Amino acid sequence: MGAAAMSEPQSAGAGVPRAVDDEERIAAVQRSGLLDTPAEEAFDFLVEIAARVCGTAQARLALVDRDRVWIKAAFGMETGSSPRDACPEVLAVVSEGSLSIPDLAADPRTADWSGIQQTSPQRMYAGVCLTTDDGLRVGALSVFDVHSGTLDADRLRLLSGLARQAMILIESHTQRLAIEQARADGERLATVDEATGLLNRQALLERLDIEVERARRFGAPLSLAVLDIDRFETIDDPAGHDMRDTVLHNVGAAVRDELRQVDIAGRVGAGAFCIVLPGTPLPGGLTLADALRQEIESIAHVRGERSTTTTASLGVVALDEAHGEDAIALLQAADDALARARRAGGNRVEHAAGSSVD
Repeated sequence: MGAAAMSEPQSAGAGVPRAVDDEERIAAVQRSGLLDTPAEEAFDFLVEIAARVCGTAQARLALVDRDRVWIKAAFGMETGSSPRDACPEVLAVVSEGSLSIPDLAADPRTADWSGIQQTSPQRMYAGVCLTTDDGLRVGALSVFDVHSGTLDADRLRLLSGLARQAMILIESHTQRLAIEQARADGERLATVDEATGLLNRQALLERLDIEVERARRFGAPLSLAVLDIDRFETIDDPAGHDMRDTVLHNVGAAVRDELRQVDIAGRVGAGAFCIVLPGTPLPGGLTLADALRQEIESIAHVRGERSTTTTASLGVVALDEAHGEDAIALLQAADDALARARRAGGNRVEHAAGSSVD
């Protein structure tokens, strides 16, 4: 929305107004990534220039959040969070372009605000909105003085120019955050299996290598479980693969629910999963595997009007049982145990020593 929507404030109680598009405006403030951030030289320099060109004792750049005002930069006054009823910027963001209040203590819009009364060294106020390209007013560049009065037209013009420069800094910060988030999302997509939310095969195997090396170096226990959804490829879905997607999603959620923060899980095949359990000897691995087997057996997988159930088979191995020193040997031993579980009819847990839990 643009400026027209901002020009119709709604009362927020205690005489503190809000804009009709306040939720969109607040979202833009929060997207900036500037709330609760430390001082930055570029913003500090701008507000100092504002005070000097306007001939005032104080200046600041403030962002109007939902329930407070965040003072990002200030000259002659404090930065940080401030109550809404201590900040005339809440009026600036519902005004057209700029706002001038000759005497905060006498103006009917602010005279009764408790925050203004408590911080009454400021009398004169002039502020220019900080407005995004799509017309959302996120805050204001403002000047204050201990004497009442107004800015002349030339000084107000200069303050408006500085506000545009401040908005360039804010938009640059917002864009930089968006780029960083996109990069992080891309990195996540490169390591995460979309169907389950767990690691994909490549990422899981890389983590397994790291954990095996760490366990070998420090002599720590490590267990590995491989899980296969029984008869996954035969799950009947006349409309396509949607039911299989539902099963994968639900089994992935069950795996996540059973894991500790240090555990690592990933999808390594069509209906196959691998779970790395650092610091866990074989009995702990077997206990987790059987709890997971029972949990999967209890799930009703619902897609539209259709519902199905499934079971899972698991193979578990401890690092000291694997015939080899690396992750490949550990994974092979767990796969061998899984194969025994499947040959025995599925819905059971086998481990490298050959006994079963079902």
